[in-house]
Amino acid sequence: MAVTMVSDGLHDTIGTRFEQQAAATPDNLAVATDELSLTYRELDAVASRIAGSLAVLPWDNDRPVALLMSEGPFLYAAILGAAKAGRIFFVLPVTSPEPWLSALVADSAAAHILTDNSRYAVAVRVAGTEANVLEVERIAASAAPIMADPALWPDAPACIAYTSGSTGRPKGVLLTHRGLLHRHDLQAELLGLQQADRVANLWPTSTSASLGNTLAPLCAGACVLPFDLHSRGLHNLTPWIAAQKITGLSFACSLFRTWLGVLPDGCRLPSLRYVRLGGDPLYGVDVARAAQHLGSDWRICYVLSSTECATMTGLTLNSSSQLGQGAVPVGFPVRGTEIRLENDAGQIVGSGEIGEVVVKSPFLAHGYWKEPELTASSFLTDPADGRRFFRTGDLGRWRSDGTLEHLGRKGRKIKVRGFSIEPYEVECELLRQPGISNAVVVLHQDAGKEALLVAYVAAPSNIFASTIRNGLATRLPTHMVPFHIVVMDSLPMTAGGKIDRRSLPPPSLKNLPSHGYRAPANEAERALVSIWEEILKISKIGIDDNFFELGGTSLQALILFDRIKTLLSRNLPPSAIMCAPTIAQLAELMRQEGTLGTAESLVPFRLSGGNEPLYMMHGNNGSLFYVRHLLADLKSNRPVYGLQPPPLDGAHRILHTIESMATRYVAEIRRVQPRGPYFLMGYSFGGWVVFEMAQQLVQEGERVNFLGMIDTILRHPPVPSRAARLRCGIQGLPRQKVPLYLLLRGYKSLAFRTKTRKRAAALRLNALRRLFKHTMSDTQRSDYYEWLCARARRQYVPRPYSGHLTIFSSAGNSEWQKLCWKPLVQGGLTVLELPAGHLEMIWPPHSKLLAGKVDECLER
Repeated sequence: MAVTMVSDGLHDTIGTRFEQQAAATPDNLAVATDELSLTYRELDAVASRIAGSLAVLPWDNDRPVALLMSEGPFLYAAILGAAKAGRIFFVLPVTSPEPWLSALVADSAAAHILTDNSRYAVAVRVAGTEANVLEVERIAASAAPIMADPALWPDAPACIAYTSGSTGRPKGVLLTHRGLLHRHDLQAELLGLQQADRVANLWPTSTSASLGNTLAPLCAGACVLPFDLHSRGLHNLTPWIAAQKITGLSFACSLFRTWLGVLPDGCRLPSLRYVRLGGDPLYGVDVARAAQHLGSDWRICYVLSSTECATMTGLTLNSSSQLGQGAVPVGFPVRGTEIRLENDAGQIVGSGEIGEVVVKSPFLAHGYWKEPELTASSFLTDPADGRRFFRTGDLGRWRSDGTLEHLGRKGRKIKVRGFSIEPYEVECELLRQPGISNAVVVLHQDAGKEALLVAYVAAPSNIFASTIRNGLATRLPTHMVPFHIVVMDSLPMTAGGKIDRRSLPPPSLKNLPSHGYRAPANEAERALVSIWEEILKISKIGIDDNFFELGGTSLQALILFDRIKTLLSRNLPPSAIMCAPTIAQLAELMRQEGTLGTAESLVPFRLSGGNEPLYMMHGNNGSLFYVRHLLADLKSNRPVYGLQPPPLDGAHRILHTIESMATRYVAEIRRVQPRGPYFLMGYSFGGWVVFEMAQQLVQEGERVNFLGMIDTILRHPPVPSRAARLRCGIQGLPRQKVPLYLLLRGYKSLAFRTKTRKRAAALRLNALRRLFKHTMSDTQRSDYYEWLCARARRQYVPRPYSGHLTIFSSAGNSEWQKLCWKPLVQGGLTVLELPAGHLEMIWPPHSKLLAGKVDECLER
């Protein structure tokens, strides 16, 4: 059975389509975040400057431009600018580990990486030997020429969307302007997009689905509002939807189901007009539950899609739809698409029979980036009419009403929470972990429960699942890290020497290492045990049991922290479960967070010890979170205190300069320790504060025995001589390989000082209004202090220091640190390099190595 729809005859490119929309609605808001909002006129102007800057660069059609920047206006302008310039682009997922980003850059052979200020250091490290790193803020504020239309044709390649690859490395799908616009037009039609819509984007734009969630509203005159679900948490999504009057959003079905589970009874979201769903099975009961929370004019659109051929089918549901309790079909073939179901012999199957979904369409992807053989075997041509078709690997069955029922994946490719995962790629990373001799990754699903990614590994009994999981987390995106890791002496084999997947035991608590039962000892631990047992459906959980080893998933973590907020009135981010995965650790974290909320500056982490205390400074967002990991491995026999900014409660004075911060913190530590010697250490921004504290203590006649900085970057170094550059090994190197911030000398973003100055002032004013009228949430507090610390850092001018300085440098930056800091340190400089990036070095497993080096310095 085959169903054919008529093509729409698309002639535009992404650039021309957006320019038409910008001309039609120039004053409509195009994108809005807490920090910056742009109208269509403003977004088009920034995109045109980026296009003009890219157009004059040397270019090779086989070398795309990579975009590495935070979700928001500059990223969207960069996407549109690259499209206008006719440059193939791809978006790097900012939350992925650096080895993964490096693999994407290397596979693509990217010529340029366009990044923002906050990601510049990471961009330099992943650039490789060829890519050039560009700053989007400089381009946006420059007088770059507004380029003319390069006269692209609709079938020109537009972007690369990376997916999990079967060869153990990422696989890039090359999408065209015609194909992208077609999927966006279909989305606008299915959802009924309007200019008044305010569309939430919950996912990074590095995926093709999220790219559609961005470009479709921008091509329809609507407004896009990014929301970082990972950092802000599912429990903050519903209040944000109501406050921002969100009218549309997209979910994977499993996350949609989880969100419905945490919505309180009676909660109504009248502004939410549509929800787009896909990636997992949808059930009639899900639609019925959602209808209880939506207004009268709602629609739910359920689609089947893939990166290679975009949206294949769609079904729009509303209040009049009649559904049973079972699985909802994925709908009818969309306009411009022909679908047929074939058996293994390539024959078309009839209604009610199961077959592989085969798609024929003029809107298919070009193929796979730099994979001509794979492209030729996957994108075939029908000799009867010369049209291309693609075998999706999805299984389906036609229903009697003409709708398609989706029955999962054919072969080994796995789809979890809307992400396509190639198990072989995860297996390759598992085999890199110490002690693992064999590994296999499968999908496991119990009736009525979420599908889980499960890894079975052959390894010695002294290797635990938590250790393996931590190792994978440094190399793979979160969605590719298995929820269950079962450690076995050996994996079962077939007679032919292959792994016998049918003989693998189901994941259960019997496969997990036993920590011994320890009962809760206080009210907080008892409350957490009750919450865990409710969510995980497990009885008698001990306070040392690991959330993930008990089978906890990322979706259950979102529910967990929603329950904690509701029942215990504690607003912790879901990411806290990664560093406090046991009840004992989580209760201690809650206790320390409570201390942070009441103490003004000094936080006691360890009160015992026979030596002088070590004082550790907060980072740029006011958080002392990193101290927990170092403290676990710090062996030095001394008390440890943290220094944090005062609470944002309207009763405490907020300081705006590094000098004034240092003065307050010096007074705080002298209440505990009136006389030296003093031991000070700070991470990133905190390094600047302890540097100034040491200056003030020395001026007061005190002794500072240890001054340590964890990868504090000097952005305004003295101009290095040619001899110094030669000693540093950077003379004559290409721009992208000069260590870190040499190219940022004189950095003060014109964009910040000019175009966004008013918006920055508005951000501060709004923060202060919240400060004196309401209690700030953790997210608002973090955002405010990040802005304040960045401003203080730009204004601070460091003076020469008479004592000794120790710098713990991130990988590849030790020579640069020596070059920058040596002129400012008169008592000696020690630079110790760690094999980790700036963000990774304070987290396990690298934090253990960092703690060891700190111990060595403290003992000396």
